Amino acid sequence: MTTISDDGLKVSNTYVAGDIIAQHADDDVSISPITKINGQDVQEYLEKIADWEQYTNLDARYNSLLFRKGNNGSFVSPAQVFYGVYDNAATTVTFKNGTTRRYNNIASISSAAEGIDWSDVTDGKSLFKILSKLKAAAYKPDTSSAAQKAALHLSRRTLVSRDYSNYPKPVVNHSDAMMAGYFMDTVDYVAVLQISSFDTSSADNATRSSHEFQNLVKEFLNKSQDEGKKKLILDLRGNGGGDVDLLLDTFMQLFPAETPFSAQRYRAQDGYKRVGDALNEIKMNDTAYKEFMSNWYEGQKSINCQDGKKYSAD
Repeated sequence: MTTISDDGLKVSNTYVAGDIIAQHADDDVSISPITKINGQDVQEYLEKIADWEQYTNLDARYNSLLFRKGNNGSFVSPAQVFYGVYDNAATTVTFKNGTTRRYNNIASISSAAEGIDWSDVTDGKSLFKILSKLKAAAYKPDTSSAAQKAALHLSRRTLVSRDYSNYPKPVVNHSDAMMAGYFMDTVDYVAVLQISSFDTSSADNATRSSHEFQNLVKEFLNKSQDEGKKKLILDLRGNGGGDVDLLLDTFMQLFPAETPFSAQRYRAQDGYKRVGDALNEIKMNDTAYKEFMSNWYEGQKSINCQDGKKYSAD
């Protein structure tokens, strides 16, 4: 799904993305904008669904639903963890020309849940009981050097393989596909800084990748000034977050006179210091760190603060 304004000024109409692509390939293809989804005004419906997205910014939540090159949008292609809300077995779309289409809503089951007997699932409580018994430790990644390198390579390939065929040639381009800078072919006063991720964890060398990111942002901003660019577009679509340090560094390069506010500062007190000290000890011990990470999502390894005991499987 995507939205397009007829002249860049009028309120955008909403279309099925596949229809737009088909018309772009063949001008004779006639398409119609969407007016309703499941009987509700299309904009009201999208705003309702967007409220379940993970972002705090209203525009970011809405934009995350929409199709764009390199990402289908979470309205049709949710992430592995779906932040949306179930809305019946099918989605019915009504178009301005009076026609309708029905799309089946399909759920997929994680490989970690394969082999589970779902016959006892009758409500939310019984579903939770079965899922709570899943062992995070059942996933045992191959920690061999070759396997780790393959996993990292796959992670980067996933990022690099996005379709940028309709993008201009990048002025700067990060070797791990974390960011790139572009000058518009059609608007000579606009520069675009596209940041796919702030996460360096999948890089062979996180420190090198981070330094490269910072240097390329600086290089692109300098080149934009040298070329007389007047406007800068920040393209953060599909960015899943990552290292706060890179985010803050980018902010300070863009707005050197401003003091960044990350909203992640905690009140200094002994409790937080103890937590930090414990995490530092765990991270410095490979055995403890692997155990800690393998049990990250396993409820039975967590301590109930009410009685100081571990949670039971029930």
